[in-house]
Amino acid sequence: VYVKREDELGSIATGLKLRKYLSLIPFLQASKLPLAVVGGASSNHVLALSLLLNEKKLPYTLFLIGSPPKGSLQGNYFF
Repeated sequence: VYVKREDELGSIATGLKLRKYLSLIPFLQASKLPLAVVGGASSNHVLALSLLLNEKKLPYTLFLIGSPPKGSLQGNYFF
C-alpha cells in the first residue's frame, strides 16, 4: 500500500490550504470578476494563492500590507 503525502500534491501549498484554494478556482474562472490578493509581505497564504493564480493564468492585483524592506527586496516583495 502506498500512501501519498499531502505535501507531495503540489509545490505551492499543502493540505488544507491547497484544497481550499483549488475549490475556489472554478468559481473564479467562471465569474470573470477582477481579483485582488491582499496580505502581508511574509504571508505564505499570499505567496501560495498568487502562485496558484499564476499557474491557472488568472490575472490579479497584489496588495502587500506594510513597507518594503530597506535594501534588497525580501519575501513577497521579491516575488
